[in-house]
Amino acid sequence: MKKISLFALILFCPAFVFAQDVDKNLLVSLEKNGRENLKNRLGSVMEKYPNSPIPLYLEAYLEQDADRAVSLYRSIAQKYPSSPYAANARLKIAKYYYAKGSYISARQELDQVKGRFPNSEIIPEANFLAARCLMATGNYSIAEEEFKNIIRKHSYSPYKSDAREELKLIIKKFKQKNNVPETRRRAETITEFPADEQRAGRFTIQIGAYGDKRNATKQKEFYSYKGYNVTISSKYSNNRILYLVWIGDFATREKAVVFGEEFKIKNGLSYQVVQK
Repeated sequence: MKKISLFALILFCPAFVFAQDVDKNLLVSLEKNGRENLKNRLGSVMEKYPNSPIPLYLEAYLEQDADRAVSLYRSIAQKYPSSPYAANARLKIAKYYYAKGSYISARQELDQVKGRFPNSEIIPEANFLAARCLMATGNYSIAEEEFKNIIRKHSYSPYKSDAREELKLIIKKFKQKNNVPETRRRAETITEFPADEQRAGRFTIQIGAYGDKRNATKQKEFYSYKGYNVTISSKYSNNRILYLVWIGDFATREKAVVFGEEFKIKNGLSYQVVQK
């Protein structure tokens, strides 16, 4: 996966934090105080709100390391699942995954936001980013429908105009695709390893491992829709069951690596070769 260097522009930029924050007092504080002042006040905030997500949220906002900040946002979502801060925290995590090219993980976080907080003010942004994830993986027809839904359901949101712009891009991409000669289009859709060869071996590539089978199923359905031969396996590890998402079945480790590298380039998702 890509190492995030400019992610501070997305995760920590005040424009993103200020636009959708829930607690107006905290919002005003973040707007009026510089980082150094906020750092100095973090201790007193922790003392004042010991059983609140506010200190964690402030700490995450101040954290310069993206991975560390995401860990803090994750803590908010887990410790305070019903708090509006959890919705904002999951949106930040989704942006992190999107920036790293992990579009499945981003959509899973966004599904949590939409499922748990259907009336939140950040829903238009969550829907927009979810549709962008589909575009990034080439699912233009589904993305098109989601952008149209944004235009219909969020007519007063600034994301309505953004959705219109994305629809223009989709139309352009479809036109480009339709202008490609038929023989070339067929060649581009052929997978590197035929299905019968994928079913003949002892190796596979693993793209996910989840404690919740529903998350593994979501990932399986997404990549099955894209035409991959996806299966779910399970194993017992550290006193719990893990559900593993596998793609392909290869005779040698070398073939699995070649397929895995091609998959990584196309989908922006890391993998590991496992022997079954």
